[in-house]
Amino acid sequence: MSKLEAFLPLFEPEALSSLVSPKAYKAGRELYEHRKVSDVVYDGDTVRGKVKGSKPVPHSASLKLNPDGSLEGHCTCPTYSDGWEKICHHSAALALTLRQQYQDGGEITMTQNPWVEEIASSH
Repeated sequence: MSKLEAFLPLFEPEALSSLVSPKAYKAGRELYEHRKVSDVVYDGDTVRGKVKGSKPVPHSASLKLNPDGSLEGHCTCPTYSDGWEKICHHSAALALTLRQQYQDGGEITMTQNPWVEEIASSH
């Protein structure tokens, strides 16, 4: 099983909804359904992307699969950076989008793009 395939069970709606708060899941699902996620990149043990929320500039969200099988989220939004959520709604939307891309047989970018790399290095 590839590392990408190891992520996927955690991104199923039932599993994801148990990993994030009900509020984060609901808001993340809305962002996903309104196609607010772009530039999804999978790199080894991490998936990253841009998520357009209520502000003009999209947030950079990421999810990392830890060696113990747990999921770790990061985001540039205040909900995450202020400590309100360990996995915010932007990261939940990212998870749902990657899952859908995989299920649809769409191409999943496996290389780092400069925009995402620049944001990721700022953490």
